[in-house]
Amino acid sequence: MWLIDITDPQALDLVEFLGDPTKPYAILSHTWGDKEVTFDKFNDMTASQKQSPDRRGAATSSDIQSSAGFVKILRAADMARSQGFNYLWVDTCCINKASSAELSESINSMYLWYQKAAVCYAYLSDVASNSIRCIGQEESQFKTSRWFKRGWTLQELIAPRVVEFYASDWSHIHTKKVRETLNATTKPSENDTLKAGNGVFCQLLSDITGIYPDILAGTMLLSDVSVADKMRWASGRETKRTEDVAYCLLGLFDVNMPLLYGEGSRAFIRLQEEILKETADQSLFLWTLSSISSQGPSGAQALHGLLATSPAAFSGLGIHHIRPLQPPESEHSEPASMTSRGLRTNMWLVPIDGSDYFAVLDCTAFRSHSPMLREDACILLKHLQGNQFARIDRGVTSGVRFYKNAAADLKGKGAMTMVYVKQKPFYALPEVTIKPYMFHGAHEIDSSSSFSVIEAFPPERFSMTTSVVPIREPQAGQTIVTLRFGYKRHRNCYPLVDISVGLQIQDSDWSLCYRMHPFNGSKLQSVHKNNQGFSLSSETAGDIDTRFFGHAAVHIKKQQHRGRRFLHLEVFAPKFNHAALIGEDPQPADASAARPALQGDIMHQIRYITRQCCYQDKLEYILSSDKSLSPDGVRKSVEGIENISQRFDEIAVDKCGPHTDMIQAV
Repeated sequence: MWLIDITDPQALDLVEFLGDPTKPYAILSHTWGDKEVTFDKFNDMTASQKQSPDRRGAATSSDIQSSAGFVKILRAADMARSQGFNYLWVDTCCINKASSAELSESINSMYLWYQKAAVCYAYLSDVASNSIRCIGQEESQFKTSRWFKRGWTLQELIAPRVVEFYASDWSHIHTKKVRETLNATTKPSENDTLKAGNGVFCQLLSDITGIYPDILAGTMLLSDVSVADKMRWASGRETKRTEDVAYCLLGLFDVNMPLLYGEGSRAFIRLQEEILKETADQSLFLWTLSSISSQGPSGAQALHGLLATSPAAFSGLGIHHIRPLQPPESEHSEPASMTSRGLRTNMWLVPIDGSDYFAVLDCTAFRSHSPMLREDACILLKHLQGNQFARIDRGVTSGVRFYKNAAADLKGKGAMTMVYVKQKPFYALPEVTIKPYMFHGAHEIDSSSSFSVIEAFPPERFSMTTSVVPIREPQAGQTIVTLRFGYKRHRNCYPLVDISVGLQIQDSDWSLCYRMHPFNGSKLQSVHKNNQGFSLSSETAGDIDTRFFGHAAVHIKKQQHRGRRFLHLEVFAPKFNHAALIGEDPQPADASAARPALQGDIMHQIRYITRQCCYQDKLEYILSSDKSLSPDGVRKSVEGIENISQRFDEIAVDKCGPHTDMIQAV
């Protein structure tokens, strides 16, 4: 810890202490300006004073000493010296920010440094001396001072035992003292007077900041305040760097963590993760979703984690204070923890409908001072898959609901459940694979070397190597990718069809949607742009679905394997007509020319399948694939033949296809 030795007013010097200083010291709280004196500048100035300065050194020292930042240090040093102190700490020049290790140590220790200071001088540079007689009036300079809006000054108001407030000319405004300091007064009558004045001033500070007056007066332990209330004190305060929103709260929550400037809002998430290691207070999850859209960018319901992105999310609930509940005596509970599967914690879940639940938090909210007006707080969770959940709002204001008597309203409902919630939750999305095939007699074989996906838009949404459509977030009702299928021969491409692919969700189940268009020469980007959006009436696949379009056929399968969902879109095309294209320039495949070849293949398939109906095992395999085949495969009378006609009648027939008459004949 570096302190300024202020013994000699003409020769201020930085002194390093290993461990806690043995001498009492004063500490300065202020808002930074444009010309502050840094650690390096202060050392340069003192070095030039100790040596015979040349013109350049003298000029540098003079520039520093005339700056507003150094004048502020001098006035604070004069004040401390007049009160009998020999040391002063100022954050601008007592932290070597060039050393990341020293900066991290200083920020992690700063709350303790303010707490152990003999006195803290709060310098309000935007409060004029002629306004200090009316500090309690609405819109007074004192109430609207920038000092009350800065993130770092929150701990600088709470931690010190004595905070003396000063105006821009260092006129004394008022002093906040904790109870133990007041009790040290020797005269009882003076003690009572000081307590009364201190109580009034603490109430004024509470009105400005939202901090409990008992905390400011030192009659309540900071550890007795809920996490949510501390976060509400920090809401509305600003810091120059995004990461400092979290770093300035380390001491308030009595946690430590390394500093990673550049991580942005991730710092606040890390802060909450550290808080979880120290407390079981579930009010950490009691924040609003009012500033976040309830509808995701893809049309699906927006999903959120359990940790807020900033302290501002904890404001706006209209709550006076929140109190965490004591751990239950009758139930075993496990501490919350961060895992690779998300934040793990126990919650009392009450089903609403479908996959949505109320999660009753282990905390109580109060809308006033009265202990009789208590309410139980709930947030809303959606079950995704397994034990994965996500926070939602479901149209409820702020995503939070309060029960005046949850024990009675929810009696007999729900159960204590172990949940996992990722900070960036996502729906259980299926893997979508695309595979082109070409008809060859009675069997379709993989002919990707001649019939394949020849173009995709956007190109990053389809892997030509794995034939997979990578889906990183829900895209319900939207076109994810448009694919162009065609033939490849001798480095030439002959487009056949364009297929736009998307997903649709209904009752938490994803289905594959698509639209097929014969190639007409348009650029694929234009086709994609003109085919945005799917509705439930679009071509949506069931578990197994085959549709014919004359120029090609699409077969969709929905499968599950080891608890994971897979959707397969297979595109069938007629055999490539080499003779028709020899010597010609590459051009679109003619759909009418493709129909006879496709019709012949379909006819062969129909004959092949219907000939098997006299075999019991083959028929059972066709109608119900989960039945085992007959071991001997001999001819048997077909059981259940009376409903086979009904089964064929239920097959959807594309009235526009060239194969309509054949299917109806079957």
